[in-house]
Amino acid sequence: MADRMSAPPKPQPAALARLDRWLDNRLGLADVEPQAALLVLLFSLALVLSLWTMSQGWGNPLLDMHAFRQTQTAITVDSMLDHGPLLPYEIPVFGPPWSLPFELPVFQWLVAGLVRLLRTPIDQTGRLVCASFFYLSFIPIYTLLGSLRIRPAHRLVFLILLLASPLYLFWSRTFMIESLALFLCLAYLALIAAALDSRARRTMVAAAVCGSFGAAVKVTTFFGFLMAAGFLIALVGYKAWQARSLAATARRAVLPVVIAAIVPIVVSSLWTGYADAIKLLNPIGATLTSEALLAHWILGPLSLRTSPELWATILVRMLPDVLGYPYLLLLMLPMLSYAALRQPRLAGLALASALLFLVPILLFANLHLIHNYYQYAVGLFLLASAGFLIVAFLRTEGLAGWTGLLLLAMFAGIGLLRYRAVWLPVQRQDTRQGPIMETALAAHSVTAPDQTLVIVGFDWYPAFAYYSQRRALMLPGWLEWESPAFQQALANLGTDSIGAFMVCRGERDEPDEVADRLAELGRASMPSAGTDLCDIYLPEGDGSVAGGWH
Repeated sequence: MADRMSAPPKPQPAALARLDRWLDNRLGLADVEPQAALLVLLFSLALVLSLWTMSQGWGNPLLDMHAFRQTQTAITVDSMLDHGPLLPYEIPVFGPPWSLPFELPVFQWLVAGLVRLLRTPIDQTGRLVCASFFYLSFIPIYTLLGSLRIRPAHRLVFLILLLASPLYLFWSRTFMIESLALFLCLAYLALIAAALDSRARRTMVAAAVCGSFGAAVKVTTFFGFLMAAGFLIALVGYKAWQARSLAATARRAVLPVVIAAIVPIVVSSLWTGYADAIKLLNPIGATLTSEALLAHWILGPLSLRTSPELWATILVRMLPDVLGYPYLLLLMLPMLSYAALRQPRLAGLALASALLFLVPILLFANLHLIHNYYQYAVGLFLLASAGFLIVAFLRTEGLAGWTGLLLLAMFAGIGLLRYRAVWLPVQRQDTRQGPIMETALAAHSVTAPDQTLVIVGFDWYPAFAYYSQRRALMLPGWLEWESPAFQQALANLGTDSIGAFMVCRGERDEPDEVADRLAELGRASMPSAGTDLCDIYLPEGDGSVAGGWH
C-alpha cells in the first residue's frame, strides 16, 4: 500500500502535454490553470449559445422591434442595388429629391456589395453583416484589455459577459449599423492604447482612420470612446508629470495621439456638413439637419437629466437590458469595496467604465430615453465595469478566486434568463403575417413599380415603402398637411406619379379632412383596398389592380 502511495505520477500523454503547453503560451494559464480552464469552457458555451440565438427568427421580415430604423437602413441598400447614388444615398420616403443621408453608409455599402456578390436576400445579408461585426469586436476588446494589463485568460470574462447580455444578443442580429459603429470605435480605442505604448506612427494613423470612420458612421457611439481615449491620454500624461518628463512624453507620444483623437472629430464634422447640405435640397429633409435636430431631439431639454422618467428608464429598462437584472448594480457595490482593498487599479478601471456608461446617456438623454437600441453604444462599458470587479476576485487565490467564477456564472446566467424571457419571443414572432406586411403587400398589389405612395397617419415609417417596393411621400408627425414643407414636397412629386393615397390609423377618423385631401389629389371617394391599418385610395375611375411582384 505504501509503495502504491509513493509511486510517481504517470506521465501525461503527449497530446495532453502539447495542449497544456499551448494553453500556457496562448492564454497565460500557468499560474491559474484550473480557473482558466473553466473560463475557456464558459466562453465556449456562451459562444455556441449566442450563435444559436442569432439563428432565431433569422428568416423573418425586419419588423420585430424598431422596424422603423431597421427598414430605414434596408431601404437604403435596396436603393443602391437599384442603381441609386452611393454617397448621397436615398431614403425614398419624403418625395424627390430622394437623397436623405444621415450616417456615412459604410454598413449599407458592405451589405449591398455582399448581396451583389452572393445573390442573397437583403434582409438576411444585413443581419449577417451586423452579427459579423459583433463577433469581430472581440478582437479589439481582447487587444485593449491587454493594453490595460489584464491577463489573457481573464479577458475571457469580458467576452462571456458580452455574449450573455440580452441587449447584445438581440440587436447584434438585426439590420442595424450599431455593431459596425461599435467595432470601429473599439478598434480606434485599442489602437490609441497601443499607440500610447509603442509610439508607432502607423498605429496612430490607423487609430485616426478607424476613429474617423466610427465617428462618421455614428458620432453618438464615438463620443464614449473619445472620452475613454481621453482617460488613457490623461493617465499617460499624469504618469509623465509624476516622472518629471511631461514635455518629452507629450512630444513623443501624447501629442501625436491627441492629434489622432482630433482627426475623427474633424472628419465627422465634414461628413455632417455634407449630409446636411444634401438634406436641404428636400423640403422635408431640411427639417432633419443636425442643427435642426440637435437641441430638441439629439440632446433633449436640460431638465431631462434630472427627470424621474430618465432615471426610472435607466433602472427599469437599460440596466436589465444590459445586465439582465437591475439590482445586480447593488451587488457591484460590495464587489467594488473588495476590489478597492485588494486590487485598487481594477477598482479604478471599474469606476471609470461605469462613468463611460452613464455620461453618454446623460448627454444624449432624449435618444437613449426613446430608443432602447442606443444603449448598444454604452452597455459595453457597464459590462466592462462588472468584468473588472470579477477579475479582482479571480486574481486572488483561494476562496475569493472561486467566488469570482461564481459571480461570473451568476451575471451571465441572469443575462441569459432575461434574454430568454423578454427578447427571444420577440425574435421568434412571425411578422410575415402581421398588419404592416399585409398593408405593404396591399399597396404593392394596386400600384405600378414607377408609382409613388402618399401616406398619412404613420409618421415616416420606411417599412411600407420597403416591403411594398414603392417609393413614398409620407407626412411626418412634426408637420401638418398644409405646412409649406409638405406642400412643396407634394408639388415636387406631382399628382400624376401618385399611385395610391393611404390614410392610416387615426387619420381615418377625420372624414372631412380625408375628403379634402382626396379631392386635392384626384382620388376616388371610396377606398379601393384596405387593411386594419390603412385605407388605400386610387385615382378617380381607376379600380384596376396595377403591377405585380418584380
